Amino acid sequence: MPFLFLDQLNFFSLFGKNCQRTIKKNNLSSTIITYITFTILWYDAPLAGNIVGYGNSFGLSNITSNQMYYPEAVRGNLYFDESLFTSETTTTNWNGFMFDIVALDNIMVDSLSTKFNTTGTQNVVAYYKTGSYVGNENNSAAWTAWGTVTVQVNAVGDFEILDLPDIALSTNDTLAVYLHMQTSGSRLSYLSSSTGLVYANNEMQILSGSGISYTFGTTYTPRNFSGEVFYHHGFNPTGDCNTARETVHAVVSEPTIDLGNDTTLYLNQDIVLNINTTFDTYLWSNNAIGDQLLVDTASFSVGANTIWLNATDVYGCTASDTIVVSFTVNSGLEKLQEVSIQLVPNPTDGLIYVLGTGNQTIQATVLSANGATVREQAFLNTSLDLSDLPKGVYFISFQWEEQRVIKKVVLC
Repeated sequence: MPFLFLDQLNFFSLFGKNCQRTIKKNNLSSTIITYITFTILWYDAPLAGNIVGYGNSFGLSNITSNQMYYPEAVRGNLYFDESLFTSETTTTNWNGFMFDIVALDNIMVDSLSTKFNTTGTQNVVAYYKTGSYVGNENNSAAWTAWGTVTVQVNAVGDFEILDLPDIALSTNDTLAVYLHMQTSGSRLSYLSSSTGLVYANNEMQILSGSGISYTFGTTYTPRNFSGEVFYHHGFNPTGDCNTARETVHAVVSEPTIDLGNDTTLYLNQDIVLNINTTFDTYLWSNNAIGDQLLVDTASFSVGANTIWLNATDVYGCTASDTIVVSFTVNSGLEKLQEVSIQLVPNPTDGLIYVLGTGNQTIQATVLSANGATVREQAFLNTSLDLSDLPKGVYFISFQWEEQRVIKKVVLC
């Protein structure tokens, strides 16, 4: 499978040194400078379109034509960060408080803030349960420990963030929350009213709750939570900030192999077949699997040899080529005698007569079919005895002075 790759540093200059994110906390707008990593989203169109991939690489499969893709770098989370704030006004300072959160959409509750009446280093213990707290105010077994958070309260009336593990809520789910100070004498602040209040936005409601004495003790209702619930939801493809889209071309280019032109070699020569392109796997016609192949008469026969190579690259694309390498027993370098030399009988069972050599000493070299020297001898007479050799095809090189003649003989 081919991949398109992007270096994330290519996008960094498009962001500048930071990416500003404005959020609302404690009913006040504040700008937070973040230095977080970014995600690359791959689109199928330069504007709008569909997201087809994520990350700095994008895998493609079964493409048959050139295509274009449009990556865009996004800084921050790919969801919407929201919060619901209740009220800064408080009338009551007590150790603990219970209230319900009702999800009006699929959301992920990730943290809370609450108002403190006791300064210094404070530990807040948080519990949660599925469903309303009502009826479970004194049933500690119904609650699950959410976490203990340490905060530093500098002044009475400060709101502090309680960063707790995320809890997922589906539409119409109710989540009960119980917060109390770890030290019995420390105090939270909340709002007492004659009737219960409901705070809501498009994604959630915060319902009226109860004050409760330390811990799972006497309840006081109706009481209203003073603080903020932070959550995230949905899919936000632009994050906190995003770049313009780049254009990346996916060009279909089939790999090729070129083993060269067909060639003819002599028995004492060889050739190394290789290619300039790097592939992942190789398979030659003789089952060799290396990236090159030595062709000589030790592995290939005299005459024409059809040699092919199939190769596969790292993307699974294949290529192939074929070459014909022929081995000849005629060196083409020696001057051949004009006279005709005959071997009789041919085929033979071992003893052969050499006709046409004249009355001179001749050097005879017997070669196997693959070009290996089997025997060398000089002779004056007109016969050779090959009966001790295995049956097969041989070539006999007759050489005298500067002349050379090669004849084929079949031993049977």
